[in-house]
Amino acid sequence: MSKRASYGLKACVNCKMLVNKKEKICPNCKSQNFSDDWSGLFIVFKPEESQVASLLGIKKPGMYAIKVK
Repeated sequence: MSKRASYGLKACVNCKMLVNKKEKICPNCKSQNFSDDWSGLFIVFKPEESQVASLLGIKKPGMYAIKVK
């Protein structure tokens, strides 16, 4: 089992937000399109103060995948 599988998370294909595998709808963009095939993650606490969040268009705090397949 990979480390990623132990997280119990899946990534929204549209916005890359990581959510619990039990979630049916992305709380960020309301998409139902998820992938278990993702890599890397970063956490945004204060998107309004984060240069990375600004560059990536992230407006909500949360965990995000770096790459989603």
